[in-house]
Amino acid sequence: MKGYIKLICGIAVFSLLTAVQAQNVKPKAKIYNPAKPAAGTGAGIINENSGEITVDSKIDKITVYSDRAMITRTASVELNAGEQSLLFHNIPYEIDVNSVRVQGSGDAVLKDIQIKTAYFSEVQGEAVKKLFDRKKAIEDSLKEITDKLNEAKNEKKFIEAISVKLTSSSEKSGPVELSPDKWEKMVRFYRTRQEALNKEIRETGRARQQVQNQLNQVNNEIAHLQNRQNKSKYDIHALVQMKKRGKLKLNLSYLIYNTGWRPAYDMRVSTEEHKLNIAYNAVVRQNTAEDWDNVSLELSTARPGVGGQHPELTPWRISRFIPVYPKAAPSRDYEGSEMRKKEAMSQMMNVMPSEKDEASAAEPEEAPAPAIVSENAGVSSQTTSVVFQIPGRHSIPGNNEEHKVTIMLKEFDVNFRYSAVPKLTPYAYLKARAVNQTEYPMLPGNTNIFLDNNFVANARLQNVAPGEEFWTFLGIDEGIKVEHKLLKKDVSAEGVFSKINKVTYDYLIQLTSNKKHEEEIVVWDQIPIAESQDIKVELLEPQYQKDSGRLKKNELEYLEWMYKIKPGEKIKIQLKFSVTHPENMKVTGLE
Repeated sequence: MKGYIKLICGIAVFSLLTAVQAQNVKPKAKIYNPAKPAAGTGAGIINENSGEITVDSKIDKITVYSDRAMITRTASVELNAGEQSLLFHNIPYEIDVNSVRVQGSGDAVLKDIQIKTAYFSEVQGEAVKKLFDRKKAIEDSLKEITDKLNEAKNEKKFIEAISVKLTSSSEKSGPVELSPDKWEKMVRFYRTRQEALNKEIRETGRARQQVQNQLNQVNNEIAHLQNRQNKSKYDIHALVQMKKRGKLKLNLSYLIYNTGWRPAYDMRVSTEEHKLNIAYNAVVRQNTAEDWDNVSLELSTARPGVGGQHPELTPWRISRFIPVYPKAAPSRDYEGSEMRKKEAMSQMMNVMPSEKDEASAAEPEEAPAPAIVSENAGVSSQTTSVVFQIPGRHSIPGNNEEHKVTIMLKEFDVNFRYSAVPKLTPYAYLKARAVNQTEYPMLPGNTNIFLDNNFVANARLQNVAPGEEFWTFLGIDEGIKVEHKLLKKDVSAEGVFSKINKVTYDYLIQLTSNKKHEEEIVVWDQIPIAESQDIKVELLEPQYQKDSGRLKKNELEYLEWMYKIKPGEKIKIQLKFSVTHPENMKVTGLE
């Protein structure tokens, strides 16, 4: 009787689970998408206590150098005739105070500029409020996703518990007996529902991680804003004399640190068209105490940190070496001891720089910032640098994240050449030769190389001036097979009275082309350099007299062969040399 009741209960539960499955359609969890904060506006506010006018300036233009940036703020105020004191408030403490400049246009005279340190214990309410609103919305989304994840896990545990209950037996009754059709339906239901729950748990878990990442980011932004607002800042006071009432347009500029840019390149090569497309990018980052929102961006190749003049030489002094001996027991020769002390002190004074020397070796003063160039030029050459004007307006927050902007997109005609060092690697490396026919200097930087739309390698581009030829490696090409074999190594003894050993090496280098077209390839190898007069190295094959179009040899005993290999062609290169040395001499470095 109890077994029958258990069977009826099992069927009822199975029917209930089937109904639950039909209605259990859960909406996907929404991932919070934070909105971008709105930009602010500018105005002038009069301080009733001091009569000073607070200028609400806005960052308009940025010139970024490799390790700093020139900030230009703009403002417009309506002023009465007479002497007026203007205040630029909340300027970051990381600025170079010697670089501060106030310029403008209007019927006024700038009489004085003062820079004072201000301390802040509060944060900007509006910016923090927006961040906390974003945080609350993300936390609500995270709670919703977490609830759905827990519901799916609990349902999975419930189904597993029912399955165990229906298939297990107790001491008083055996296992539930169902017809084969019902067992098949139950197994099918269990499998289908488990798969659906597993998928839902995985997807919800990934969504939860994404929202958690958003929450971590907004927490970091809150901490970053609070940290930078709590630091000391500068107030810049400008005293102007207005000749008559009117509008005054102001530009406040200053150098700021904790920012910079570096070049990065994407190079895409078409082997069929013999074309090289270069995307010349700049990676800009800034960790200052202010955000750059909707600004005009320039990049300068100038290096103000190096200084405007070369360092000065100091006297290079050498003298007799005086060894330092271990301390001994006190000697009665007091006079001689004092003489040695004076001599040692004199020696020390000879090698220590004087105050005058230290002053001449000090770091030179920074060069002034370059003049602002016209906006209609994409690239401007200055006397010692180049400035790139990046089109459009840009927003870069002060969170030290990297932002990529494009300096130049250009297509170049290229000539290909393969290069191989068979002794070190069994591959042929493709190189491309091009000429920088643009007015853009390309600074040293890392490159991502794509060959026929396939990523092949990372490389580094060296400095390339306008009009200069440059080479870039494009990775290996297995269309040319490279082999390096040691055919024979002979060791023999020569001489009658003074025996000498002679070792002869015989190598074979073989190139096999599976390319569709004739290709140019240069092959490198070497013979040893004798660093003793008793060791003699003689090149036997190939026979070399002087450099030619086919074979060259330099002072490091590097051999360079130049070939044009045809499709299906095999080229064999023999390298044979001998090394002789006295029989009783042990030679290191030989294979």
